[in-house]
Amino acid sequence: LLGSRTFLVDAILTEAGFGGPDFEGGWLAEDSLFGKHFPEITILSCLTQEAAQIFFKKNPILIDYLHVDADHSSEGVFNDVTLFLPLLKDRALITFHDAALPAVQEGIRKALGKMENPEKITLPDIGAGLTVVRLGVNRLNTKGAM
Repeated sequence: LLGSRTFLVDAILTEAGFGGPDFEGGWLAEDSLFGKHFPEITILSCLTQEAAQIFFKKNPILIDYLHVDADHSSEGVFNDVTLFLPLLKDRALITFHDAALPAVQEGIRKALGKMENPEKITLPDIGAGLTVVRLGVNRLNTKGAM
């Protein structure tokens, strides 16, 4: 789309034991498949909270599509969504990774309480589950939601 941009937010916490995309052969290397085919993607190496509060709110950016792959805790999922919810356009899509995990399901349920009439579909057999939510035109629930 004309004028569209893609941002990837990843804290890249190698100390958490997941390796790192910046190591040899990782997806951040210039000669990686990712680097060769997606050089236009802006990578923000920071925590989700920092990206939302420092980068996105500071710049006039509204989001059409948000993918949440939080720390697999209910609070992590809920916090990621509530941080970015004010930055989402009407009818934006949100996808949730690992949606078959009970804590992720709880976080999604809590996040849905912040939205007015969201459309939701869960595909439990895709990886560890994927939930897709489409926001409505009046997407924020202002009636005392969590």
